[in-house]
Amino acid sequence: MKRIQNIYYGVVSNENSMTELLCNYMAYKPFRDLFLSLFLNNEELERFEYDQFETQYTVELNNCRPDIVVSNEEYEILIEAKTSDSRLTENQPVTYLQHLYESGEKKKYLIFLVPSNYAYQHIWSSKSSEFTNKNAVTNIHIQIIYWNELIHAIQKSELFLLSEKVKDFYDLLKMWFEVKRITFTNSEVSCMFKTEVPSTLTKLYSIVNAVKGYSGKSFKSKPITSNDLEYGVFFQDKTGKDLLYFGVWYEFWEKHGSPLCFGVFSEWNEQTVTRFESRHEITIEQEDFIMTVVPEVMIRSENCSEEIAQLIYNELVALTNDVT
Repeated sequence: MKRIQNIYYGVVSNENSMTELLCNYMAYKPFRDLFLSLFLNNEELERFEYDQFETQYTVELNNCRPDIVVSNEEYEILIEAKTSDSRLTENQPVTYLQHLYESGEKKKYLIFLVPSNYAYQHIWSSKSSEFTNKNAVTNIHIQIIYWNELIHAIQKSELFLLSEKVKDFYDLLKMWFEVKRITFTNSEVSCMFKTEVPSTLTKLYSIVNAVKGYSGKSFKSKPITSNDLEYGVFFQDKTGKDLLYFGVWYEFWEKHGSPLCFGVFSEWNEQTVTRFESRHEITIEQEDFIMTVVPEVMIRSENCSEEIAQLIYNELVALTNDVT
């Protein structure tokens, strides 16, 4: 429901910001060691410092820009990261390999960090093999690492339990790269294979639409919000201030057993909140909303859509006039 209030959470929006965030976490040595251990042995981990990690560093050859470059006297490591199915550039990976080929006697690594279902992985592998075979290269370690491997390494190390900072990144990685595990109970499976379920949801959505249309003639309203959390609408007063929420809020339904609810946000106009609370003996607080429900007896009525539409209209009228 927080999303309903348009609260923005600053999450990563593209590959550059994800790799910059990843590089920033290298300042935390336990995390740095964990990441490097995905392709280096434990004895090598002590040979790196945070200031040896750079993002979007441009190497001289063709001005190519690997996402992360790790460079010191012993090592030259190029890391290219993909967070989606963005295509490879002309530099990837041939120019990266050429740069490493010309990097003297250092230990050289080319790391490709990608989602497990990255669509162009075969092109990267094919071009890498073609380059190494053509140039008889044996001293460049080429490795593909999946974001899921990093997630599992963090989980196994339990770093996310020791650091809130790592936990935030861990949760972000899971949100981006893992399919959330969902398990149904036997009763849920039985329920979803009943034809009444889609019919019930369709009718509930139709009621929300009908209420919006009925009260929308007298009150302003925002567009209906339809997503995996709700199907609902916000009504407003003449000045454009939020007045009442009505809809199918799935989390509320699951917790309280009521498919249709309406209410106010606790931080709205104080007079609106006070009027709403004074009109209802029983209210339910959830995520800073003060809610009540459309009673079951009304939903069972043959003309429930008309009764519910009138119920919400009366509520709106009462919230915009002096209570008597």
